[in-house]
Amino acid sequence: MAKEYSYEGRVLTLIIWDIAGQGLFSKVRDKYYAGASMAVLVYDITVRDTLTHTKAWLDDMKKSIRSTVPVFLVGNKIDLQTRMIRREDGEQLAKEIKAKFIETSAKTGENVRKLFEELVKLLVLEYS
Repeated sequence: MAKEYSYEGRVLTLIIWDIAGQGLFSKVRDKYYAGASMAVLVYDITVRDTLTHTKAWLDDMKKSIRSTVPVFLVGNKIDLQTRMIRREDGEQLAKEIKAKFIETSAKTGENVRKLFEELVKLLVLEYS
């Protein structure tokens, strides 16, 4: 998916790849990681294992890229009542992996615009 954003007079085109976390896709992920300018690791707040797996996904990505890239850790599905992962747990992992943190709901759109605004802002600052 490609999405254009403006920030401080600059227009950025974000090329977004949704790379599945299932093991079935592990052999193709490194090809997508290679040219990444940023990583967004998304976990499901209703499934405990998804938070645990984000650290492994980041480690996997680091093997395929040549430099350090900014990272966002995103807890998704905050619209659901069956939360299994506390916000504090996500914030703690984000601190450990030196990532920015936000919780969102793809279903309702809560904080999704904010996430992309923060991504664009960070990219402009990182690559200015």
